[in-house]
Amino acid sequence: MTEKRKELIITSPSRLHLGFYGFDDIYGYKYGSMGLAINSNKTVISVKHSKKLISDLPNKYMSPILNF
Repeated sequence: MTEKRKELIITSPSRLHLGFYGFDDIYGYKYGSMGLAINSNKTVISVKHSKKLISDLPNKYMSPILNF
């Protein structure tokens, strides 16, 4: 029998998105953007088992969590 994990921790760097408007139209658009990862301020999400779960997310997003 496989023991279920008791906690799932997801860690990701924060991101800063910069948008630029007014480029030359040589590429067919006048807007561009880039994102920068910020390692000093991480986003941490912790998921633990609970007796009750309430969510309005579609089942396709919830089933991986419920089967973890």
